[in-house]
Amino acid sequence: MAKKKRLTLDETWTLCLQMWKWIAGQCRKNKNAEVGILKEKWLVQHGYNPQNIRQWCFFCEYANSSGSIDICNCPAKQIKPEFSCQANRTHWCDNPLAFYRNLVSLNKKRLNKKRK
Repeated sequence: MAKKKRLTLDETWTLCLQMWKWIAGQCRKNKNAEVGILKEKWLVQHGYNPQNIRQWCFFCEYANSSGSIDICNCPAKQIKPEFSCQANRTHWCDNPLAFYRNLVSLNKKRLNKKRK
């Protein structure tokens, strides 16, 4: 069996933002949408096997791609050390719109840091 290719940090951010933009849009259309099901649906629609993506999250997959469980290596924590995908106001499942806006904001900071 071929070893799966590790995504670069930029690819990880791109895919994560694409997925969450779509999820946020779906949640705007349907307030009762099941976010976990939407994550799985996006992955399948884009050719990913959800069983191969840790927690169906590109950030979790990146953080754990070395084989160890190291949530501190989450790409969002590299920008904001106190980041938590389960923070009360921006919990990925309870408030996916706020979660997506938080990711967009962190990505802007990340890109600004890269330019310097």
